[in-house]
Amino acid sequence: MKSKEKIIKSPLHVRIKISSRAKRLGLRVDSKEGGFLLNVPQLIFQRRDFQKNIDRFLLDAQPWMAKQNSTARQCIVLKPDLKIPFQGRETKLVQLKQIGPCSTVHIGDEIQVSGPKHFFHQQLVAFFRKKSGSVFKDTCINFANKLPKTVLKKPILFQRFSIKDTKSRWGSCSSRGSISLSWRLILAPEKVARYVCIHEVCHLLEMNHSTKFWALVEHFDPDFKEHRAWLKTHGRELHIYDD
Repeated sequence: MKSKEKIIKSPLHVRIKISSRAKRLGLRVDSKEGGFLLNVPQLIFQRRDFQKNIDRFLLDAQPWMAKQNSTARQCIVLKPDLKIPFQGRETKLVQLKQIGPCSTVHIGDEIQVSGPKHFFHQQLVAFFRKKSGSVFKDTCINFANKLPKTVLKKPILFQRFSIKDTKSRWGSCSSRGSISLSWRLILAPEKVARYVCIHEVCHLLEMNHSTKFWALVEHFDPDFKEHRAWLKTHGRELHIYDD
């Protein structure tokens, strides 16, 4: 059954999605449409007291929603002289005046871009995607090779590795060994991005969030809780830059 969508009454704009796969009510910032997205299980939607349950849930969530609205920022277009985080360090974006082929290089505390000014933003996003693809793929392969071989039923192989710009998650791993990561992690501190790579690689062995899974993550990253907390606190800051 396909998910259904509708707008419901609320002091803050809320879009709901009714899904047969959802197991519980879940509320998050709706990065695509603005406002908030509420996932509603089909079983709750079919109940007579559906609207009452939703109203009660949203009433309890009002403080959190208000806080999210107050801290929301508009998307920032990447432009010359802007300072942004790159691998966790403040980096200045520089437009070179030289005439020649388009290029983007990271030198010291600057990212230097040469080429038409109207392509500045697009060049930088392409650079971030390429850089994240190279760095994160190597990191994932490195840790995949360190997984305990004695418990593996088959060799760990990447069937596919991709870089995306997902809004609701930093990475994913399928049961077929396909790993996807957000290019925006290249803006985060290196240890934080490394944690996400480790997290997804561990799913090659444990397709869950069991005690065994977290023990494996901790084996590779003893400070993973600190890095996970950083994402929860600062993750939204990585999404303020337009794609």
